Amino acid sequence: MTPITYTEFCRRLTEYGTAVHCEKYTYNYTAYYSAEKPGDAKYFYDRGCVICTEDYEYGGKQWICRNVHQVEPMAALDAVAEEQLADAKEYAKKFAAVVLNVVVFTVSNGDLPPEKNCFLGWRNYVRQGTPVTPDPRVRILTEADADAIRACCAPSLVPDGDSRWGQMEAESFSDYDFQWAEKHGITLFGIFVDGVLAGIATSLFVQDLDLAWLETIHVAPAYRRMGLGQALVLSALAAYPDKKWHYQAARDNLPSVGLAKSLGFTLEGAGLFLV
Repeated sequence: MTPITYTEFCRRLTEYGTAVHCEKYTYNYTAYYSAEKPGDAKYFYDRGCVICTEDYEYGGKQWICRNVHQVEPMAALDAVAEEQLADAKEYAKKFAAVVLNVVVFTVSNGDLPPEKNCFLGWRNYVRQGTPVTPDPRVRILTEADADAIRACCAPSLVPDGDSRWGQMEAESFSDYDFQWAEKHGITLFGIFVDGVLAGIATSLFVQDLDLAWLETIHVAPAYRRMGLGQALVLSALAAYPDKKWHYQAARDNLPSVGLAKSLGFTLEGAGLFLV
């Protein structure tokens, strides 16, 4: 494992494509790695992979983070990842309270091979922007819509009210922080049926990077299978029709994966959680 600078780390990510295929980590990397924080992050190259390691104390716990990125076609990704996981677990023995986070990023232009599908994590889908006509039922939501948002999410938050994914999406919207979202450039879209908010979606566009991501999408259970998810996504795309859009879907969230594919998104990469 060879130490490298953060500049070399970013260069390799950008050239191979792993700098843009995983939504939330991408946004953090481009903001965070653009100004190195001495003592916090260290960067390495190992057999076709670049690695960022971080160790810090927060909330009374030691956070041990290892991010492994494939940057060459024939990278020894699995071997490097397993070694990083073993090293992180060994290091964690020094602390009483630990948060261990080891994530692997890979790029693929098709379905991931079986050995990659054994990992937890998400898949990143992309779609080159084309002109789209927004649905007239969709508009941008504001703090004035807070009660409508909670009402839309409420059916998913009762016991057995929704799938695991539906509950997680509803939770993310039920106490939405509009000020935080505005500060981070996130736009909240809502679709209305007969005056009732039936679905919500968020998008993120970073002007400096010229990149766009679809984030969380939630449609209330009573309004599913009516094409509302597609209408929400297409209306978000219409805001930046000429951009390459990224859409993140958990491997096991089959409705979300199906939505992405139905709208012309194709698989480009994956973030694979080892722990």
